[in-house]
Amino acid sequence: MKLILISYPTNIDNEHQILAHLFDEGLEYFHLRKPGFSKARIINYLSQIPDKYYNRIVIHSHYDLIRKYNLKGIHITSTINHYDEKFVNHQFQLTKLQHSQSSDYVKTPACDKSLAGRSSDKSIINQKSKSISAHSFDELLKLDDTYDYAFLSPVFNSISKPDYKSKFNFEEITQFFEKTTISTDIIALGGMDIDKVELAYKMGFNGVAVSGYIWNNYMIDRNIKTTIELFMNIASRIKDF
Repeated sequence: MKLILISYPTNIDNEHQILAHLFDEGLEYFHLRKPGFSKARIINYLSQIPDKYYNRIVIHSHYDLIRKYNLKGIHITSTINHYDEKFVNHQFQLTKLQHSQSSDYVKTPACDKSLAGRSSDKSIINQKSKSISAHSFDELLKLDDTYDYAFLSPVFNSISKPDYKSKFNFEEITQFFEKTTISTDIIALGGMDIDKVELAYKMGFNGVAVSGYIWNNYMIDRNIKTTIELFMNIASRIKDF
């Protein structure tokens, strides 16, 4: 099973110090999600991470930075901005990857001329990880092999967003995976903690993503060592599946 760590959505002290330890311990998937950050702030954030770890970082915005920093990939959300949408669609066209016309996330307009003509573009998106957010079975069924994995959320009641309650149950998720063949790996997101890893596995998920379980605990006690141990415990648990 995959284990994905999603960043805290805003500034948080010692985040880079915690990340350095987790990368050293083998963290393979880090999603950099800072929805309020400008491109300059994302660049500043990345500059504080050793470049040897860039190939483990997936960005949720300012997608063109995957070229400059050779990042792991991009994650597409429902709040994608106009420039990122153009970048993604142009890249998908260059690599002849087809995205569903009925998707709620990224439409497929004509190739944007302002991004055309870069011969290096052809290999960028095709060689990178591509993931997307989904919040229903219908959205999962629209996916094709464009995406390496997709988040389904909230599988459990969210930790980081107390009012964000799950609309799923164990039986319906299990039945969905038993009856449906999807080429994309599906990652459980929302309310995930160490006690729910086995449950996610039994339901049929290919991995789990954590955020609030790690960062909310840090915000309470501000203990770097405890935060690192919390993540390493769930990483150890994942290895059982």
